[in-house]
Amino acid sequence: MQQNYNEKSIQHQFDAYCKKVLRNEITSIRKRNTRIKENEELLNVSNEAKYPYSF
Repeated sequence: MQQNYNEKSIQHQFDAYCKKVLRNEITSIRKRNTRIKENEELLNVSNEAKYPYSF
């Protein structure tokens, strides 16, 4: 009985660890995507003067 309880406890701890790692990775990806969007410049008519030879 005790061994079964310990195995379940270890499984729950590992499950919690994996979920925490995945949540942190999701947060990291979202932050990176936000930074990329903030630094991105759209190539449109208003940028023609800035980059005259890009079109």
